[in-house]
Amino acid sequence: MSEYKFLININEVKKGTPRQVKMGLKKLTVYFNGEKYFVFDSHCPHARADLTKAKYDKNQVKCHWHGYIFNLENGEGKGNNFHLKLYKVKIEDDKIFIKEKKEEKEDLLLFPEVKFKGDKNDK
Repeated sequence: MSEYKFLININEVKKGTPRQVKMGLKKLTVYFNGEKYFVFDSHCPHARADLTKAKYDKNQVKCHWHGYIFNLENGEGKGNNFHLKLYKVKIEDDKIFIKEKKEEKEDLLLFPEVKFKGDKNDK
């Protein structure tokens, strides 16, 4: 099981202002709504827009490119089938630590078990 990893000090994140942080090759966004810290992939899952430029409203983010809305509590798209990748957040000694959330839904295969007529595995 993965451990929590240090991401950023809480004094570097201002209420209502998303902050992009690099962790290895990943770009993550940290957002504090005044009550809770959220950490998620910095790019919209629809068209990879930078979500630090998006509009935020309490517990949701609205992508500035195409208007896709995502719930910051569970990552679910509102009125769309996309899912924003979220991270578990732990605050300790005024520092933000994160770990990847285990996805309840596995990545969907585009064409699971497609069989073509005449395929040697076709029975």
